[in-house]
Amino acid sequence: MVSSGLTYPWGLRFDTYGNLYVVDDGSGTIVMFCAGFTAGSVGTIVASGLNQPLDVAFDSNMN
Repeated sequence: MVSSGLTYPWGLRFDTYGNLYVVDDGSGTIVMFCAGFTAGSVGTIVASGLNQPLDVAFDSNMN
């Protein structure tokens, strides 16, 4: 996880497409790793400026 830039990964969740979302409590971000990622992959920040996030959830419309 070090190469991903995560400082304190906490919650993990896969969506229905196989993308992995990691909640990073240390940086206040949610990072997405596309389906099929490999060790050393760099994720995309999909939310930032959060105050100590711990988990992520999706509704039936993937929102």
